[in-house]
Amino acid sequence: MKHYLLPLLISLVLLSCGKQRQPIANLYTEPAELTALNDSVETYAAVTEEFKFEDFLSIYQHFLKANPNSTPLHRELQDLFDGFDRGDEKIEYYRELQAENPTSAMYAYLYGRALTGDSAMPMFTRAIELDSNFFFGHFGMAYSYLTASPPDTAAAVAEYHKCLKIDSSFPRTHRQLANIYLAQDNYADALWAAEGMAITTPAEYVPVSFKAMILKEKGDLNGAERELIGFARANPDHSRVRSDLIELYEEAERWQDALKYRHQMVELARDTVEATFELARTYLSLGEPDSALTYVSRAVAQGFADYRRLTKSPTLESIRSLDGYIDVVVQLKENLEQQRQTRMAERIEGVEERKEMALAKKLDLKAPQFSLVNLDGRTVSLADLQGKVVVLDFWATWCAPCLIGMPLLHEFIDQKPDGVEFFSVNVWERDTSRVRPFLDNYGYSFNILFGDEELAKQYQISGIPTLFVIDKDGVIRYRHVGYSPFADETLKWQTETLL
Repeated sequence: MKHYLLPLLISLVLLSCGKQRQPIANLYTEPAELTALNDSVETYAAVTEEFKFEDFLSIYQHFLKANPNSTPLHRELQDLFDGFDRGDEKIEYYRELQAENPTSAMYAYLYGRALTGDSAMPMFTRAIELDSNFFFGHFGMAYSYLTASPPDTAAAVAEYHKCLKIDSSFPRTHRQLANIYLAQDNYADALWAAEGMAITTPAEYVPVSFKAMILKEKGDLNGAERELIGFARANPDHSRVRSDLIELYEEAERWQDALKYRHQMVELARDTVEATFELARTYLSLGEPDSALTYVSRAVAQGFADYRRLTKSPTLESIRSLDGYIDVVVQLKENLEQQRQTRMAERIEGVEERKEMALAKKLDLKAPQFSLVNLDGRTVSLADLQGKVVVLDFWATWCAPCLIGMPLLHEFIDQKPDGVEFFSVNVWERDTSRVRPFLDNYGYSFNILFGDEELAKQYQISGIPTLFVIDKDGVIRYRHVGYSPFADETLKWQTETLL
C-alpha cells in the first residue's frame, strides 16, 4: 500500500464510524375518518351522564358504514369492546366478518387481533399470505412473536422492520422497537427508534419522554435533563414534562431543582390538591418541616382527605410532632367524613341492580397456579391458599388507574370477611425497587407479590388494573378490568357469596 494513501483511509474509516444511523420515519397523519370519530365520541361523552356500550357502538358503526375498509376504525371499535369488557362479543363479531370476507387481509388481521394467545398467529399469517404488503398483517405478526411462549424477539424485530418498509409513519412501530431494544439494554438502537417516533409525531411529548427514559437507563442523566428541559421551555403549560423533571431530580436528590417544578405543578396540575400535598413532601426532603406542614394544611383546606397517607406514611413522620398538626388531622377527618357521606348518597340509587349485575358475571375458569415472592422475601403459592377465597389485583406503580382505585381496595381490605385473602400482584414493573417507597409514600399496607410476564400471560392480562376473585377450590369466578368507583362494594358482595 502506498504510504500516502494511509491517512486518507484512516479519515474514511473515522467518517464512517462517526456517521449516525438515520431513522427510517415519516410524519404521521391521522386518517380523517379516525379524527372525525374521535371528535364525535368526545362530543357525546361531554354531554352524557351515563356511558352505555350500545350508544357508543352506534357512533362507531356510523363511521364504519361510510369507511368499511378502514383498519384504524376497526381497531378503535375493538378497543371499544375491550373498554366495556365485551371480549367474547368482539371475537364473535370479527369471526363472522372474517367468515363473510375470507379473501380479505384486513378481516383476517382483525379477527386475529380479537383473539388471544397462540390462536392469533394463524390469522396474521393468513393476512400476510393474502397481501404481503398489508402493514397491519406484519404488525400483528410482530406482536404474536413478542407474546409467544417463549417470545421470539428477533422475529418480532424483523416483522417491525418490514412494517417500516411498508409505512414508516406509524408511531407505534417505532415505540415497539424502542421498547424491545431498551429491554435488551441496546441503548443506541433504542434511541434510534425513539428518534424515529419523534419524526412521526414531532409535536407530541411521548417521544421526548421516551428518549429521556432511555437516556436515564443508559446513565446519561444530563442528556435526559436536556431533553425534558427543552420541551418544558417550549411548552410552558405542559404538566407531564414537569412531573418527569421532578422525578428525575428527586431520584438524583436534587431537591431544590425539584422544588421549582413542584411549585409550577400547583398551578398546572389538574389535581391541585394532590400537587400541593406533593409540594409539602419535597419541603420535607429539603429539611423544612414547618414549610411542609404549611402546604399540607393548604391541601387539607382545599379538600385533601387521605387519612391513611397523612397519618401512616413514614415520609411524613417529622411533621407529626409540630404545633398545628393535630388541627390539620381534625380538618382532614371532617373532609373524609364528608367524602364518605357524599359517596354513600351517590351509591344508594341502583344498589340492588349493581349487586345483581356484579354477581351475575360468574366465570368458571381454573386459576393458573403460581408461587411468588412477597416484599419480605417469602414465597406465597396459590396451592397453599386452598380453602380460602383469594383476590388478586394486578398492578404497577406507573399505572394511573391502579393508583386511583387503591383507596377503594384498601377500604375493602379493611372490611373484608374472614376467609378472604387479598394480594396485590406487581407486574410490568421495570424497577421493582420502586414498590416499597411507593407504598410508604401513600401509607399503604397491601400484601405485595412480585409477578412476571409469564404469569401475566397465564392470566391473560391485557391491561391493568385487572382483578380476579378465586373461589376456595381455585376456580376464577369473577374478573374485573380497569378502574371502578364501586370496587370495594363489588368485591365485598362477590367474596361473601363464595365463602
